[in-house]
Amino acid sequence: MMPKIKYYKKLLLLLVIILLPEVCLLASNSIKIDDLDKKIKVPKIKDNVYKVLNLISERSGYLFIYDSKIVDNQEIVRLNEGEYDIREAVKLATGNQDIEIKLVGRHALIYIPEKRAVGINIEKDSLIITPKKDSVITVSGRLLDRGTGEPIPFATIYIEKSSYATISNLNGDFRLVYPDTLTTFMVKISHMGYISREIDYSLLNRQTPTIFLDQKVIPLQEIVVRVVDPLTSIREMLRKRDENYSDIPSYITAFYREGVEYKKNITLTEAVIQIYKAPVSSFFVFDQAKLLKKRRVSKEYEKDTLVTKVRSSINSILMLDIVSNPPDFISPEFFQLYNYTHTDITTIDDRRVYKFSFEQKPNINEPLYKGDIYIDAENSALLKAQFEINPTYVAKSKDMLIMKRSKNIDLTPVKVEYNISYRNYNGKYYVSHVRSDLKFKVKRKKSLFSPPLNVWFEMVNCKIDTLNVKKFSPSEKISPRDILSDTEFDYDENFWGQFNVIIPEDKLKELINLYIYNTEQKTK
Repeated sequence: MMPKIKYYKKLLLLLVIILLPEVCLLASNSIKIDDLDKKIKVPKIKDNVYKVLNLISERSGYLFIYDSKIVDNQEIVRLNEGEYDIREAVKLATGNQDIEIKLVGRHALIYIPEKRAVGINIEKDSLIITPKKDSVITVSGRLLDRGTGEPIPFATIYIEKSSYATISNLNGDFRLVYPDTLTTFMVKISHMGYISREIDYSLLNRQTPTIFLDQKVIPLQEIVVRVVDPLTSIREMLRKRDENYSDIPSYITAFYREGVEYKKNITLTEAVIQIYKAPVSSFFVFDQAKLLKKRRVSKEYEKDTLVTKVRSSINSILMLDIVSNPPDFISPEFFQLYNYTHTDITTIDDRRVYKFSFEQKPNINEPLYKGDIYIDAENSALLKAQFEINPTYVAKSKDMLIMKRSKNIDLTPVKVEYNISYRNYNGKYYVSHVRSDLKFKVKRKKSLFSPPLNVWFEMVNCKIDTLNVKKFSPSEKISPRDILSDTEFDYDENFWGQFNVIIPEDKLKELINLYIYNTEQKTK
């Protein structure tokens, strides 16, 4: 018999909370001018700038980074066969004689000196941001897959030996602000399945370069030989939780945002929160959160009477730390509900990682989960989880996903997905990024149309503190029942100050710029 009481508690707990070939090491920060005069052989080639620069990169040994505003990757260029020095080859490849090249280690920054950059149009919401205070450094850029040219979302960008970090957004864009006392440390870029990058801050500070990451290829024979038992690995992960995750309380400064999109209406709510993280082994002390800053912007082309509330509170983020709150698919007492397979071996930060896939057994017709978890092969730490409510039964989860609903509206879940990742700081793992995407079909009474409703929320861990950590007072902490989007805010263009945030995607930039414009018009 299925342990129904415990099973439904576990299910409810998770459901109701919804709403380059080598690692690049910089051996030296010195600029060797003579290296730009190094001759390389180039065959006759006619192709786009992106592929020609890749060829020059292979022949020269330098990894190019550059701002897409000054280098058009898709422009077709032609190079004749011959020998060129690096500077000459790059100028021919880009078709721009004004560019300069700065070499730091194995990286080469393509840029235009400021005195020659007159006439370049920088958008108002450009990622090139000059810090307002000399005490901070701002690095930014866009991450693309070198092979496909596609954006790389949810990569972790952090300063080595520090707790300052951020992630790339869905477009691959990122921005990280940190104290200038850390300029001796490298900017590190990490993502599952890719070769990590270490870049000197001087190549990113006040620039917005495009940075290409290379996928890490694992030989097929190693995947076949190293097949391991998923259940044994999950049990070992749970056994070593106290060793791998923090056994003392900590503060996390995090950026949180949630969005709702229905028809032509978009609402975006953002906040900086401080989280009190209880030790992972604590049974009677729970995570807490308090609000530091918040704002809400919206775009409404038409008034709508949709009053249904989807559960998408900050409390959801706390509960989605699945190491501290294990769901059924990583809880031994519920292993009999799922089928598990070892499906892949990948890497992160040059460490081997096992990928295990799971799916509920075919004889179970309740809305459980399917997805993948990633466990470090050496220390058994859970590093990442991607899962969703089983699409076959997701419609049955409606009552657990909706907190309030209108009598005239019926919402049916269509897709509910989660993405959770962890990162290492001082030998312990902390939750790094949490995101959930929910899609619903909206059916009104006496209506023939069912427009979609999209809801999403996410949090990124931007800073970790472990000294003088105390629980929040009752007046400070956010109630688990609070819905952040219910609160009205005034938009301030300089609202975030020096806090780290997730760069808004293109659609959200349009929303924010429209909101700023409308606000400015009202004040005139």
